[in-house]
This record gives sequence, structure tokens and C-alpha cells, in this order.
Amino acid sequence: MKSFVVKANRTQQTRQLLAFKGEAQIVRFDFAPLEEDNAAAFDSVTWSTESGQATATDTDLTSSIASAIINTPEAGKSLIKLTATYTLLGATVTFVTYPEVTSKDPNNMFNNDYN
Repeated sequence: MKSFVVKANRTQQTRQLLAFKGEAQIVRFDFAPLEEDNAAAFDSVTWSTESGQATATDTDLTSSIASAIINTPEAGKSLIKLTATYTLLGATVTFVTYPEVTSKDPNNMFNNDYN
């Protein structure tokens, strides 16, 4: 399982996940620090594939933690988009982050075609 903590600092951090072809990993984003700093709770999260073959399934938002199973059916790079929304002072605020997924083929680990 890979976990990321999301803080109030709006500067994006690199969020990377390394996987093997055919693997499924649980990924969690802990929004508690961001919620505490803004005195707000996240209403919803949406996971989508921006590019590549990786997909997010079994998505959930419970107790400030957004989680999903990231499936990597093929080797290569993928970009997943996580969009989270909360209400602050009557306005809807959207937080977006892009975890990058690099999937390697265990039978071809040293091929540099896809880093």
C-alpha cells in the first residue's frame, strides 16, 4: 500500500507509484491535515485515468482518506487524476493532484524503452 499525506500547502509535490505489470495496489491520500487547516471536510473524490493503461477501481472516501486500487495491466507510464472537492465559506473548492504510475514488466526489467 502506498500512502500520501496532503497538506494545506498548495504547491504540488511529485506523487509517484512504482508497480509491476499485472499488479493491483492500494493507494491512499490522507486529506486530514488539509481539512484541519481549512476547517472543512471533503465532500467527494473522483479518480480518472488521464493517460496510459493504469486504472483506479474500488474508490472510497472515508474519514478524510481517499483510497483506490490502482491496476496496471501493461508496462509503461500512466497518469491518474484525483479530484477532491470541499465546501469553504459557501464556495466549492476543488483540489486536483496527478499521481504518476510507472509499471515495469518483471520479465523485461532492464529494457529502457519506458524507464
